[in-house]
Amino acid sequence: MMNSLLNNGRVLILCIGLLIVSGFAALSTLPRAEDPYIVGRTAMIITPFAGASATRVEALVTEKLENKLRELPELKTISSSSKQGLSFISLRLKPTVDKQQAELVWYRARNLLDAVASALPHGASTPIRDE
Repeated sequence: MMNSLLNNGRVLILCIGLLIVSGFAALSTLPRAEDPYIVGRTAMIITPFAGASATRVEALVTEKLENKLRELPELKTISSSSKQGLSFISLRLKPTVDKQQAELVWYRARNLLDAVASALPHGASTPIRDE
């Protein structure tokens, strides 16, 4: 069969043309998304508190933020670390939370952080959330 295809030039050109046309047709029907929107399943909250020791950051910033964030039942884990002048809180969603719910959870987390920001001590910056 290959010999007959190579010996007959018209059939060979027809097959190559058919492959090129079908390739362009397949390429034109593919869905395109240059920058697809992906909802993060984890988030990091960083709160600077300049000049405070790690124990003071833990007591005055990290615990308040953690206690407020524990109101969200969709969070799987909340882990924190306090260093001199910085509070780090890591959040992870439960696997059962879908994309739409995740957006809602992060919106509610933002609102909770804004609500507790006024209760933070003088000198502590507003919490920065990074997905």
